[in-house]
Amino acid sequence: MTQPAVEAEIDRPTMINAAQRWLHAFQSVVNAGDGRVSDLFCSDGWWRDILAFTWTIVTFTGKERIDVGSSDALAQWTLKPFRCEMGELTCQFSTNYAEPTIQASFTFGLGEGRGRGRGLLRLLASTTDSEIPTAWALLTVLEDIDPQERRPSSARPDARIFGGPNWLDRRERARSYVHHDPTVLIVGGGQAGLSVAARLKDLEIDALIIDRHERIGDNWRTRYHALELHNETWANHLPLVPFPDFWPTYLSKDKLANWFESYVETLELNYWPATTLQSGEFDTGEHRWLAQLQGADGATREIRPRHIVMATGVSGIPYLPDMRGLDEFAGQVLHSTSYTTGNLYAGKDVLVVGTGSSGHDIAHDLYAAGANVTLMQRGSTSVVSLYPSVQMWSAIYQKDKDTDESDFLSLSSAYPLMVQSAQKLTKIANEYDKELIDGLHAVGFRTDVGDDATGWQMKYFRRGGGYYINVGCSELIVDGKIAVVQYDDIAGFERDGLRFIDGTTEHFDACIFATGYRDQQAGVRAHFGDAVAEKVGSIWGFDENGETKNIWKPTPQESLWFAMGSLTACRIYSKFLARQIWAAETGLLPHG
Repeated sequence: MTQPAVEAEIDRPTMINAAQRWLHAFQSVVNAGDGRVSDLFCSDGWWRDILAFTWTIVTFTGKERIDVGSSDALAQWTLKPFRCEMGELTCQFSTNYAEPTIQASFTFGLGEGRGRGRGLLRLLASTTDSEIPTAWALLTVLEDIDPQERRPSSARPDARIFGGPNWLDRRERARSYVHHDPTVLIVGGGQAGLSVAARLKDLEIDALIIDRHERIGDNWRTRYHALELHNETWANHLPLVPFPDFWPTYLSKDKLANWFESYVETLELNYWPATTLQSGEFDTGEHRWLAQLQGADGATREIRPRHIVMATGVSGIPYLPDMRGLDEFAGQVLHSTSYTTGNLYAGKDVLVVGTGSSGHDIAHDLYAAGANVTLMQRGSTSVVSLYPSVQMWSAIYQKDKDTDESDFLSLSSAYPLMVQSAQKLTKIANEYDKELIDGLHAVGFRTDVGDDATGWQMKYFRRGGGYYINVGCSELIVDGKIAVVQYDDIAGFERDGLRFIDGTTEHFDACIFATGYRDQQAGVRAHFGDAVAEKVGSIWGFDENGETKNIWKPTPQESLWFAMGSLTACRIYSKFLARQIWAAETGLLPHG
């Protein structure tokens, strides 16, 4: 944004009038189909659309991309007339960004009975006197599908049928898939898989979830004993059925796992535990998958869904780095996914390789159980305190605030704003945490503030790790209660432990690798083969438009979708993935 700053707050009538003038101009350009939408934006402005105009999730940044992207979208957009519904316009003045803005929330109709949308407009406050004010940012979201276009999910069938099947009979028949195939196969029963299944259920689209674990919720239940979520309960609701108000601020893994189990039963989601996807082959003629499944008893089953959603999460195939001499080490070696409790290591010397969240939490748990713990750091780590620093990032979610409203606001944080906000919050957090960071440096622990000083959150979005939200382990490191060694100082493993470059050695009874996971493309290769893996490409991180690569939207492989991320992200974006599948099933989206 390059306009001069505005000193004083603008009165409400002026804000509303400015927003109305801009929205009228935008409506005219959209309906004419031959105007330049980019003329309404500043040079570094952006427009994020979620299904309303493009039937995908995309951000156009800068006038050139806005012009090209919106022209392509509007050329294919047949749901006219677009109409802004000014009666529901709300405005407020904001100084949260590089320049003061007018933030206007509005609703719009998409024409031809195709539903309603919701938008968020940010105008440069310095341009309110212009004939048409200038936009910095625009969000457009498909909010509701027209009820006439979908079957009523609120219908309650009568379960009392004398002489015929009762509710349980019908449930067992539905989830057995003996007489039919599911429309959607969801691979993975964690928060991503359950969220997508719930959204599809709401749209009355038949979906089957499969998961390799023996019990629903085991993807959380089987993790290490002390695990709790790092963000508040009210930010982590699953779709349609929120957590009870009396629940604790931070959920333990077991409480969440049990909720997953009850969630499946409450929403009557079809779920096969102890089942794995062995292979999938797409039939381009029938536009269906041929999926080979295997149960715990080794029996195989073939099903033919029209869509496959891979919801195995960022945490997929465990990664163990190739470290010199590790095969000679006589102690126990395991990945963090197999770690359960520090009580098994009381009095033992344990090396934890990796200084991300899992590495720190495992080291903390080991120390609490009486183990002698050493952390091996392979690269610098972004460290931020839970209080008060992380709370700044989650301030949009409050206990008494409407979750849907918070979700909508979070959608307006497109990539340019995410970077700007992360830099601002990281700078503040570094000031809060200066004493802690200085203490870590004093004992040889290396920290960083992320690429382009965007801190831990952008590390999560870009690479899925490399940070630690401190809940006490950092103080143990500073106080010398947990030792730190650097990978660069290690010559390699030997039978009894580590040998350092300077010739000294250190004994260890066990080595736990908290070294993350292979990328999702490796999982695609394992399930669908090399050709599909190369076709799809990388998954996670950001694409050229600042959107997450191949997540929640169509991929280059027809009818193959990916869903992953935090509980918050899964709640928000599962709605849009389900609607895209609905659009494909109702003919609004073409195959491919």
